[in-house]
Amino acid sequence: MFENLKTFRQDFYILFVSSLAVILVMEIYLIHQPEIFKGAEIIGLIVLKLCYSIMASVVFYFFFRSLKRREEKKANIVFVNKSFG
Repeated sequence: MFENLKTFRQDFYILFVSSLAVILVMEIYLIHQPEIFKGAEIIGLIVLKLCYSIMASVVFYFFFRSLKRREEKKANIVFVNKSFG
């Protein structure tokens, strides 16, 4: 599993980590702060839900797309080795 994380796309990794950082800051620190301007809470909720969606998308991509491709590559290598090896 960890070898798959090493070859994971860099842009998705950055998206995941930055979304996680925003979620942690908003849920732990900013939840107790008063609004800076009227409507800031609504903007914060939109950003928070967007970050949750980004994280879910990256996890979905990793488990269902990235790992599937690696398994297909392994199957192709085995087939080629059996055919020509």
